[in-house]
Amino acid sequence: MAFDVSFMNPKMKTSSKNYGFLVDQLSIMQNQLESDGKLSPGDYDLLKSKAQEIYSSPGLSADQRSQVLVKISDYNSKKSATSIKDSGDIDKLNREAKDDFYKLNMTLSGDPQLLIKGFADVSRAKLSQLVSSIDNANSSGDDASRYINEYNSALSEYNDYLQALDDSNNYDGASAPKSSFAAYITTNSHGEISDVKVGRIGAQTGYVETNGVYGGLQIYGKINRKENGKNIFQLGSNSFSAADVMIPDPTNPGAMKNSLLVSDDQKGSGVYKTAQSGQYKIIDTNQLSPQSSIREGGWAEGDKGFLYQRQSNGKYKKYINTDRSALGVDDTNIIRIPRSLEDSIIPDVSETIDGSITQITPIINQGSTTSSAPVSNVPDQTQQQPQTQTQPKSQPKSTSRTKSPIQSFVETPGGIGTRALSAASTFLGNLIQGRR
Repeated sequence: MAFDVSFMNPKMKTSSKNYGFLVDQLSIMQNQLESDGKLSPGDYDLLKSKAQEIYSSPGLSADQRSQVLVKISDYNSKKSATSIKDSGDIDKLNREAKDDFYKLNMTLSGDPQLLIKGFADVSRAKLSQLVSSIDNANSSGDDASRYINEYNSALSEYNDYLQALDDSNNYDGASAPKSSFAAYITTNSHGEISDVKVGRIGAQTGYVETNGVYGGLQIYGKINRKENGKNIFQLGSNSFSAADVMIPDPTNPGAMKNSLLVSDDQKGSGVYKTAQSGQYKIIDTNQLSPQSSIREGGWAEGDKGFLYQRQSNGKYKKYINTDRSALGVDDTNIIRIPRSLEDSIIPDVSETIDGSITQITPIINQGSTTSSAPVSNVPDQTQQQPQTQTQPKSQPKSTSRTKSPIQSFVETPGGIGTRALSAASTFLGNLIQGRR
């Protein structure tokens, strides 16, 4: 049998009595380190080192050593969580920005200048938040390189939007577009705009060059359908088409690209219609309309890539783990919706279909009918690659664009698109109500 005689050692007895003092000093150090509002991984390493010194002090009881071990474990856990959180901060920031881009597309895509300005405002808001993250990381001794890299990328994007906006504002409305930026546009089968991206020419894939001009920027469209050996892109009442053949790309020797899509109303008569080289079709944006509703049988894609199909009774079917090609729906007829609108759809999901098990799982609804959703930014949305399935031809309607209720905010000096859209909740709510 072993006996604990540590109480007979004066030094050990003194250390045991000083345990409370040592732990208090550790707490004081922690308070000092987090005075800037955040403990960095390096701060946790320092606290852990001091706690290990206390653990090694002679004369501590088993209970006291156990308490110190709990502190060391807590520091290790929080250090790991802090590192994960910092990395997740950037992901969250990007998800929120993308969510705001979707909202802007649903309200402002009929007005190129306001849309691009909205994109710039969202990028500026992102830059501001990244600056704060960099300052916090530096002041707490954390590694700020992730934030700095993201900041440099966001700054480049912001400057691109400003240049594209300047090019758009200065376009004379008559000559060929001179901007090095393009409008990458996706429309549904009715010619309504479901998505616009603005970027340098050649920066996006899955789009085909057209001779159309959108607010001073050349249009690259996502093909809506194929008919009689032709690729067709529909934008409002404007139809752009060309033979479905690949031709050499003069800007990229050795590469091939789709034939230029030319506005049908600029082609000559006869069996083989041609257009004059260098001729451009200036789009009347007053005749453009964003997709503002999910029609019966229509599709929407949410936060995690889940698909929602509107039923005749106003309810929705939700599809997960499903190959969309098996559903027979073209990518251009799926509108990407922000999280706030997806949240409004969810209570009206009557059944969920899991493609991995091909089984329908009824969902018991516990909410009220769909209502206008509060703005809630979260998740990321993965842009799908275009598909080329044949879609039945529909006659697009030429509709005048109604000014969006968000325009007054976007035009306000210092306005930020990421905060503007709460004012458009009624407008966006129409998406859920299926207003035609």
